Amino acid sequence: MRVTRWLITLFVCCVAGLTLLALPPPLFAKSYDISEVSISAQLDDSGVMSVSEERTYHFDGNFSFVYQYIPKESNYSGRSKTYQIENIQLCEGTTCYQELPGARASELDVLREPGTFYVIDGGDEYYVRWFYRAQDEERRFTLSYDVVGAVTAHQDVQELYWQWVGGGWEVPQNNISVRLRVPEQLSSAVMQAWSHGPLDGVVARPEDELVTFTTPFLPPGEFVEGRVLFAPKTFTNTASGTLSESEIRAEEQRFQDETQRQQQASYTQQLFFSMLFFGALVIQMALIWKTITHFWKTGKEVPLPAANLADRLWEPPSDLEPAIVEQVIRISQNLTPKAFTATVLTLVRDGFVRVHRSAKKTGTIFKNYEYFLEFVTRENDPSELQQSVLSFLHTVPLKKSAHVESTAPLLSLKELPKYIKKDPKYASAFFPGFGMLSHRQAVAQGFLTGSSLKDGWYAGLLIFSIFSVAFFTSLFADRLEQELPIMPFSLEVSVIALFGLVGLAVCGIITASLALAFAEKRTKKGAETAAEWLAFKKHIEEYRVTADAPIDSLVMWENYLVYGTVLGVSEQVLK
Repeated sequence: MRVTRWLITLFVCCVAGLTLLALPPPLFAKSYDISEVSISAQLDDSGVMSVSEERTYHFDGNFSFVYQYIPKESNYSGRSKTYQIENIQLCEGTTCYQELPGARASELDVLREPGTFYVIDGGDEYYVRWFYRAQDEERRFTLSYDVVGAVTAHQDVQELYWQWVGGGWEVPQNNISVRLRVPEQLSSAVMQAWSHGPLDGVVARPEDELVTFTTPFLPPGEFVEGRVLFAPKTFTNTASGTLSESEIRAEEQRFQDETQRQQQASYTQQLFFSMLFFGALVIQMALIWKTITHFWKTGKEVPLPAANLADRLWEPPSDLEPAIVEQVIRISQNLTPKAFTATVLTLVRDGFVRVHRSAKKTGTIFKNYEYFLEFVTRENDPSELQQSVLSFLHTVPLKKSAHVESTAPLLSLKELPKYIKKDPKYASAFFPGFGMLSHRQAVAQGFLTGSSLKDGWYAGLLIFSIFSVAFFTSLFADRLEQELPIMPFSLEVSVIALFGLVGLAVCGIITASLALAFAEKRTKKGAETAAEWLAFKKHIEEYRVTADAPIDSLVMWENYLVYGTVLGVSEQVLK
C-alpha cells in the first residue's frame, strides 16, 4: 500500500515538475526552418553587385511555395536613389524555375505549378514567390539578382551598405555566411567594413579582395547588414550620397558603443541567471540532503511486533472503531468501503439502526433476501464517526416495503450503491471527510504520527525548486537550440550545467515523493495495535468465522462480524 502510494505520488510529481520543460508542437501542425544561408556577392568595376542567396529549408509537412522580399529603397540617411534590381532568377541545384508574369499572381497562387515563380514590383521592394512540392524533406533554393548602382559615392568616400538578410522573415535562420568579393585590382581600395545585426555577428577580411559576414543564428524579425568603405572614385556607376567619411565613422562608433552596451547587458543578464542556476543547484542539494537525513532519522517505519507466540488472537483486541482500525493498518486517509460498512454495523450493534430482512427472497434469476435499515431514536449519542455515517444515511431517500412487516420508512441496502452513483455529490463530500475524521482521531489517540511540518516543508521546497528548474529550462530552451550559452561560459559548460541541474531535479522529484508518501508513520502504540488486529484477522481467516455470515447475524456474532467486515473477511456482508 505504501509503495503504491509512493508510485502515485512520484508520478504526480514527475508530471507536475516536467510539464514546463518542453511543450510539444501541435499534433498535426506543419513547420519549416532554415538551417543554412549562404550568400555570395560579387562587385564588378562599375559597382554592379551580383548576389546569389542559397538557403537550405527543412520542411516538416506539405509545402508548395516560398516568398521573399528584395529591397529597392535605401533604409539609411545619405542616399536617396533607389537600387535597381535586374536579372532575378530562382534555381534549385542546376534546375532554374520558369518566370511567369506577376500580373497573373492571383491565378498562379491558385495553380501553384511546381518549378515556376513570379516577381511583383511593390515600389520600395520586389516580392518574389516560387512554387514547388515538398513533404518532410530538405530542399535548397538559390535566389540570384543584380543590384545596379549598389555603391554610393559620398563626399570623400564610396560606400556599399546592403541588408543581406531582411527583418521580414517569420522563422529563424541558422549559419548565415556572406562572402563579398571585389575585383582583385580594386582590393587595395577597401578601407573598412562593419556588420550590423545580432551581437554574435562577425565581420572579417580573410583575403584582400574578400570580406565575410557571419552570424550563427538570426531570430525572426531581425536583420543582418554590412557596410564597406572604399576609396573615392573606385567604382564608376554609383549613386550620389551626402555623407563624409568622418560622419560615417562617427555613426559606426555610435553603433559600436551601443553594441558594447548591449553586450555588457547581455553578460550581466547571463551572470545573473548563472547565479540563479547555481543558487538553485546548492538549494536543491541541501534540500535533498536534509530530506534524506531527516527521513533516515525519523521516517523509518516501526516494525510490527508479534502479538503473541502464535501471532493469533481469538478475540478482537479492543473496541476500537472500525475506521480507525483501517487507518492503523493501512496508514491512509483514503478509507475503503469496508470501513464504511463496518461502521454501519456498529450502528446496528449499538441500537441506532435496526436491520430488517425481507420475508422472502427476491430477484428474477438469482434470488436473495433484501435487507433494510430503520433509524431508531436512542437516548445516548453515537460516536463522532457513527454520527458522520448516520448523517450521510439520512440523505438517502427512504421507502416502505411490502416484503417487511415494519410500517416505518426504510433504507434499502440494495438501493444504496445505486443512490451513490446516481447522485454522487453527497458521497463525494462525505467519504473524503469520513477518512480525514478517522485519521485525525487515529493521530489524536496516538496510533499515527501525522505528517510532520518538517516533512511538508522539505518536500514543498524541493518541489518548488523543481518547478524553478523547469521554468529556467523552458525559458532558455530557445538559446540552447540556437547554440548560444545561457551563462557567461562556453556553450558546453552551459549545457552541462543545465542538464546537471535537470538531473538533480529528477533526484529531487524522487526524494520529495518519498518524503510525502512515507511522512505518515505508526507510533509504537500504533505498531502494537496493528499487529494485534492483523493477528485477529489471521484467526478469523483461518477459521472463516464470519465469512458466510449475513448482515442480520450480527445478534449472534456481534464484534466478530463488525471487525471481520473491516478486515475484509466477512465476504457475505461486503457483498
